[in-house]
Amino acid sequence: MTTVAATAKCKSLRALSNVNVRKSASTKSTILRLWYKGTKGCDIKGVDGGSYKNACGIKSYHYWRKVNYRGTVGYMPNVCVKYS
Repeated sequence: MTTVAATAKCKSLRALSNVNVRKSASTKSTILRLWYKGTKGCDIKGVDGGSYKNACGIKSYHYWRKVNYRGTVGYMPNVCVKYS
């Protein structure tokens, strides 16, 4: 598990459903933790990567977000979060 210190420049994200935070931008990547619906985390950057299917109600897409959720840095499908 990778951790980073919180920064003042955090762009706050809210999860739209329960979603896995993964080690890399791939559905085959190791799951680091679960991000719970309605809770907030920090956006680090967008990442164009491996495709995913049926994530948060979207049939197929390929864009991921690198995020920091409660000290865990990883990747999650972009369609599963919104800025808050």
